[in-house]
Amino acid sequence: MKFVAAILVLIVILLAVLGPQVFFVVDETQLAVVTRFGEPRQTVTTPGLNVKTPFVDTVIYFEKRLLIFDAPPDALLTKDKKTLIIDIFARGRIVDPLTFFRTLSTEARAQDRVISIVSSELRREIATDD
Repeated sequence: MKFVAAILVLIVILLAVLGPQVFFVVDETQLAVVTRFGEPRQTVTTPGLNVKTPFVDTVIYFEKRLLIFDAPPDALLTKDKKTLIIDIFARGRIVDPLTFFRTLSTEARAQDRVISIVSSELRREIATDD
């Protein structure tokens, strides 16, 4: 009886110590990419408890909900040289976390990229209008 109790205590201690290194939780508002030494190994798109290799794998979380990309207001010139102050924003969602991780790797980098693309296209379009 004491042997079984000692084994149970040992199992509880091991789970308490190694639990955060073995298990990870993906929330319903998140997507996750599991990387091994920086290389993507697995994508997790469903919420729940998942398993990873301890001390080798790293989990990177991304937002599953709608992301808002907001830029500060900018002064743009029209074709007839009138100045317009325009506030730019865009909305988007991460659909494929693996492709997102390989191309952009962080949400901050995605925001910079989206804002620069939308801003340059808007600047080009405004410059052709009177």
